[in-house]
Amino acid sequence: RNTDHISTAPLDGECFHVRITSDGPFLAEISNAQGECFRFGVDNRNYFFTDRISAGIHDFDGSYANGLYGITQTARLFVGKATLDVYFDHCLFELFGDEGVYVQTTLAFPRVPYQQVSVQGAELLEVGML
Repeated sequence: RNTDHISTAPLDGECFHVRITSDGPFLAEISNAQGECFRFGVDNRNYFFTDRISAGIHDFDGSYANGLYGITQTARLFVGKATLDVYFDHCLFELFGDEGVYVQTTLAFPRVPYQQVSVQGAELLEVGML
């Protein structure tokens, strides 16, 4: 497994599905031309994580994008191969890890539509439009 390899794919709309499969830690980023990005993946401790601190508009509430509410971490219940399905619809992220054992919903408000997904450390990246 090459942890330095980065795969990228364009996003051609505001409603999409991303599926990532990996045998170890990976970092994925969904981003736009304004530098806004939503990060997620599996870390070295075998935790699913999300980070919406730089994902878009957040000045409507001081705690929305801080470390306590802007970053989530949840221990995986399995070791080995991880799958993460991410569905996005305009401002709503739905994440399903390990075939639905881990589930999370989070909001992000990009100023312009996200345009690209990139992932480092994963074997498989699949993208589809909804």
